[in-house]
Amino acid sequence: MLAAVILLWGSLACLARGQLASDPVISASLYELVEAQYQVQPQTGLVVAVAFPDGSVWSSGHGWSNPATEAPMRPDHRMGFASITKTFVAAVVLQLVDEGVLSLDDALGRFAGPYTHVNAGITIRQLLGHTSGVYNYTNHPSRVPRLREDLSRVWTPDEVLREFLAPPLYFAGTGASYSNSNFLLLHVLLEAATGVPLGDEIRSRLLRPLALETTTFGGDEPPNGEVPYTWSDQNGDGTLDDFRELYLAVSHNSARAAPGSMFSTAGDIARWAQYLFAESSFSASTRSDLLDWHPLSGVGEVWTAYGQGVQQYLIADTEMWGHSGWITGSSSLMVYSPEFGFSIALVDNDNRSNHVATAAIVVAYLRDLDLTSTGTKQVPSASGTLRVHPNPVSKGTALHIDGAEQVAIYDLLGRQLLTRTVRDGPVPVSGLTSGVYLIRGVSGTQWETKVLIIR
Repeated sequence: MLAAVILLWGSLACLARGQLASDPVISASLYELVEAQYQVQPQTGLVVAVAFPDGSVWSSGHGWSNPATEAPMRPDHRMGFASITKTFVAAVVLQLVDEGVLSLDDALGRFAGPYTHVNAGITIRQLLGHTSGVYNYTNHPSRVPRLREDLSRVWTPDEVLREFLAPPLYFAGTGASYSNSNFLLLHVLLEAATGVPLGDEIRSRLLRPLALETTTFGGDEPPNGEVPYTWSDQNGDGTLDDFRELYLAVSHNSARAAPGSMFSTAGDIARWAQYLFAESSFSASTRSDLLDWHPLSGVGEVWTAYGQGVQQYLIADTEMWGHSGWITGSSSLMVYSPEFGFSIALVDNDNRSNHVATAAIVVAYLRDLDLTSTGTKQVPSASGTLRVHPNPVSKGTALHIDGAEQVAIYDLLGRQLLTRTVRDGPVPVSGLTSGVYLIRGVSGTQWETKVLIIR
């Protein structure tokens, strides 16, 4: 029964609209690469989607919604994508800028407030780019206890701002640090500027025109499909607890609103990234503002900078644009490659995934494909001729390779560790530590990738 379920969802993994996502070699390779990452990470369930430049979308589920009942994680599951919501809000703002309704240099006080601890002179640009200095309301010690007093209560952005703010961290424009309060203030500002609820603006401007049919704005509507089990260790005993009730609580999702309340599927989010970063989505000057990168305090080596509601990444030595998301019960990542034109969305159901590591192996694979059908890059082989034995292999044993002229071994971040011409003899692996790797065989203009396990 278990094998049948896995095979069923494997057969549904390719949600093709065009050629690339339905290519059997590409689809199988992506599934194998993601499954290898799923197996080495301590996660319960994972969904990954890739949107290709030709408009096709591949998506697959890995692991479990509920391990106890062997209910699988599925590509059509609706998940909370948390701060990826900010990219939708930024798009609404930038559309209004292009329409002349707003300017990025407009002051908050023209539309909203006053609020204690908030400078009315803060600009829209400073809110979008997290340079306002406003305290992050999600850090307030009273927030979670208050939201859990009545899980059915609808919190308005105004109520949240009046109850959970504290003095600013710095004067607007003199620093840069991530604060969810910036986007809650944008929520109030947008509704004042347009006279329309923010959820309606997102639906009419973005979701309906782009046919993002599985995506909902959690600030004012529930998910429109099945939400899987979500998990979190709530009492610190090392065991994951069922978090579904709090994950879907109206009080939590209404309080997240513009900073982080969107529910969607990984496939829709991957498609959204394609639109958001398309050159035609905004005027040239507005798109330049969107991608006006600046450093943010607390940023690591992978997330390199912030623009206007979007993040810049370096993944597998490739520049990517997008945003990450985190709420208790799920973490997510959306990234787009401006160089190669593909986008990736990932989401789990227990906050335990290393999405950057998984994205890295997908990026390393996709950037070597001919995504235009007219390029000269090597293309994957459909023949399945690569033979690697033994596999798994012990560190003291060399690999024997058939069906390739040259091989290279990569770690799961896409870094090449060694390369060897097959005619030179067996491939030694004594210099590699135990773990999971990728081995790629190349013959002429074709290549094939397999998972390699070293014990």
